Amino acid sequence: MADATRHSRDVLLLDLLTRPASGPLTPRQRMRNAGLDPSASYSVLVAEPDDDAQRARRELTAGGLPLGTVLVPRGARLVALVPGTTPESILELWEGRDAPAATIGVSGPATGPDALARCHHDAELTLDALLTLGRRGQAATADGLGLYRVLLSHTGRRELRAQYERLLGPVLREQDKRRLPLVETLHAYLDHGCRAASAARALHIHVNTLYQRLAVLDDLLGLDWREPPRSVDLQLLLRVHFERR
Repeated sequence: MADATRHSRDVLLLDLLTRPASGPLTPRQRMRNAGLDPSASYSVLVAEPDDDAQRARRELTAGGLPLGTVLVPRGARLVALVPGTTPESILELWEGRDAPAATIGVSGPATGPDALARCHHDAELTLDALLTLGRRGQAATADGLGLYRVLLSHTGRRELRAQYERLLGPVLREQDKRRLPLVETLHAYLDHGCRAASAARALHIHVNTLYQRLAVLDDLLGLDWREPPRSVDLQLLLRVHFERR
């Protein structure tokens, strides 16, 4: 009976998160049926276990989450609704842990089925972006990851690697050959709006040294790399590059 009740609640909770406007019941009724307090705010956590789903579930359950947290499996992932706390507070629970058992995305807090469904979607996008960035075993909030969760959520690792190799591969190889920080130069120059003086100051080099490096980059990338859309593509890949370091 207990297993059947828990399974029924899990089904209702997943339905609440994935189909927030379905059925004839009121939002408050749907929240109560899913084991949630209609007046409470919740943060939504989505976790993908590295290998041992039971271990990941034990860590989540024993991780000091507040009373009233509801944890439900969804395919190979786990979804938790955590009452009365913020995503940042949830991440603090995992700081300093050795050999974490899962990769985690968190969003919220929110109240009501529609807002909770949006938070669940953002938490899943955050988790997908972490996996694409190669940050398995880490945790991040939707706000902390920013646009990465949108830009990388539908980009597989193979596609990202292909883009990375096509656009930055020649720069990295020339950097190793010349022993020059060409990637950092490219990043600083684009990050300062292609203003040579500002970029040189940020790199702590003379502006003439910057121009010499830019000439090398022109040879590697062509003359159109400073203008959109190529400059936008390069900036995104550079941010991914430094994020993964």
